[in-house]
Amino acid sequence: MSTRAPLVRRRVRSREDILGVEQQRYQHLLPGSTIHACLAESARRHPDKSAILHLDGPDFMAPSRDVTYRELLNGVEASASVFLERAAGAPSVVAVMVPMVPEGLFATWGAQRVGTAVPLNPFLELASLVNVLNLTSATVLVTTGEILRERGVDAAAVLARVATLRDVLLVDGDTSTFTAALTEHRGRSVEIEDDPHRDAIVMPTGEPRERRSWCACRSAANSSLRGTSER
Repeated sequence: MSTRAPLVRRRVRSREDILGVEQQRYQHLLPGSTIHACLAESARRHPDKSAILHLDGPDFMAPSRDVTYRELLNGVEASASVFLERAAGAPSVVAVMVPMVPEGLFATWGAQRVGTAVPLNPFLELASLVNVLNLTSATVLVTTGEILRERGVDAAAVLARVATLRDVLLVDGDTSTFTAALTEHRGRSVEIEDDPHRDAIVMPTGEPRERRSWCACRSAANSSLRGTSER
C-alpha cells in the first residue's frame, strides 16, 4: 500500500492561491515515481473509474470503448510480461506503430516497465521504419496489419529485415495477435523494480525539428543575455 499522501486538488482563485500551489513540490503530489507506479496506485484507489475513453467515428461524442484503471493496469502489466518473454534475455526494446487506440498505451507503458519504448508515427515510410528498428535494436514491433499492407509488406518481411526483431504483434480486432498475447500473459507478474532514473523511451520521430527548435531557443536566449550585459 502506498504511503504517499493523496493527490492534492486546489482551487485557484487569486494570486495567493497561485503562490501557494507554486510552493508545492510536484513529487509530493504524485502517488508514485514512475508511470507504472502511478497507474498501479490509481487502479488500487479507483479500479472501476474510466481511465481511457476511446472516441471513434461517426459519433465522436459517444465513446466506442471505456477502459477502466483496472483494465489499463492489467493491459500494461500483461504487455510488460509479453515483451520481456519475447526479448529472451536481450534488452527489451518495443517499437509501437499504431493509431490512437488503447492498445497503443498498453504497449508503450508496458514496454517502459521492462525496457525501452519506441513510439513511431503510423505514417512513417517503410525504409524509415526499418532503419529505426535496426538503430534501436528493437525486439518487438506492435503495429496493425493495415499499416504493413499499406507499405507492401507483412510481418515476416519486416522480421527478415531486422536482425534483433523477435516478433511483430498486430492490433487487428478479432484477429489481433497482440490481444492474444496479452490474454496468454494475463495475471503474470514481472519481477523488475520500477526505476524512475532508467531510460524508458526513445523518440525518433520529429527529433531533428525539435533539436533545431531547442538550439534556436538557446541561441535567442544567449543573444538576449549578451544584449543585457552590453547595455
